[in-house]
Amino acid sequence: MIDEELLAELEVAVREVGGIHSLSEGEAAACVNELANVFVTDSKCQWWWESLKKPSKHIAYESNDGLAILATLIEQESPVVLVVTDDSLPPWPVYLGSMESVIAVLRECRFFEFFLAAPDGSWMVFDTHMNELVVTGRLV
Repeated sequence: MIDEELLAELEVAVREVGGIHSLSEGEAAACVNELANVFVTDSKCQWWWESLKKPSKHIAYESNDGLAILATLIEQESPVVLVVTDDSLPPWPVYLGSMESVIAVLRECRFFEFFLAAPDGSWMVFDTHMNELVVTGRLV
């Protein structure tokens, strides 16, 4: 289960930034299931980036600004889906918004694991606890 303090922090950031909204539990579950079917061999795996069906690219950002790198990868993509995984198993909160708004919300919050995806399921980018972006799908 996702940490309640993190969820509260996200909700404050979402209200302050605007341009992003949370999906209902049913919509979130459907979105996560669709993405799992396209990209993941084992959806019960805690870190989906360890169980990808499709080729991926790993970008280590170490102490650099991972969100800036992420923004350059997806700058032409909008809207984007934000799935908050935070080292937990599903169900996960899911948000939908403009790329700029999602990045702004992420900047307002403490670090947590998440992935971004295209609403059509054509790509995903994970930000991992190892300070690495894992890119799969059309963006590879």
